[in-house]
Amino acid sequence: MSRGNEAMIIKGKGEKIRGRYRVIEAFPFVEGMLYYVEEEEGDLLRTCFVHAIDGLSGIDVDELRISRHEDILFPLQDAFVEEGALYQVFRRLEGTLLAHSIEKDGPLPLDEALWILHGVSNQLLRLYELGQFAVVHPQNILITSGKAIRFIYGGPVALMPGWIGGEEAGGLSQRRSFDTFAVGALGYALLTGKRFTSQAPNPAPIRTFRSDVSPVLEKWVMRACSLDPSARPPLVRMSEVFQRTAAATSVEY
Repeated sequence: MSRGNEAMIIKGKGEKIRGRYRVIEAFPFVEGMLYYVEEEEGDLLRTCFVHAIDGLSGIDVDELRISRHEDILFPLQDAFVEEGALYQVFRRLEGTLLAHSIEKDGPLPLDEALWILHGVSNQLLRLYELGQFAVVHPQNILITSGKAIRFIYGGPVALMPGWIGGEEAGGLSQRRSFDTFAVGALGYALLTGKRFTSQAPNPAPIRTFRSDVSPVLEKWVMRACSLDPSARPPLVRMSEVFQRTAAATSVEY
């Protein structure tokens, strides 16, 4: 599979996707666009979400639908390629978007931040076992009403942004190193309420903002955020640190 060379056509309000999904609102997403649409099916009208990313040639959309692990990735109602973009349709995206929580509430209580970080890490590790991926970004993570963590964008590794090929080309190892960085950056945001990006290489230590974070937790989160990939710890170690720290602070999962 390979990505198409043409730029994705962005749909405006009122335009239709596949002649069936009328755009109500369009939101720039961590990868591509996320549309809130009204689906027309005969006389029935219902709303849903459509995620659009630059298309892939030769993708098996049926396999894409059935390969998603519903405990980790929201299930797809439909998937198709049109006008140079891959569209993934979600009947419902139930839950609270993590990006909204960070923007609204700022730093989270330590127990809640640890619960989220441990949950995100574990979900990623489960995807690794399935040979799949998910983008770690507050826009792509929902906390459901049942206190479960789900990703919107993810699936087979060939859908990874910037995917360059198989393990022999370093594709998977590079992606997993970046996942560790993304989890570290997420931890920094949850614990401080401030964004951590590769364009800001000298962030203030976490304990500058709060004293309830242990030096050990601070060290591991900051190591994960290192701009040197070789300095980042494996994600499995990060998950263990979050779990041990949570146990020491009596966090219940």
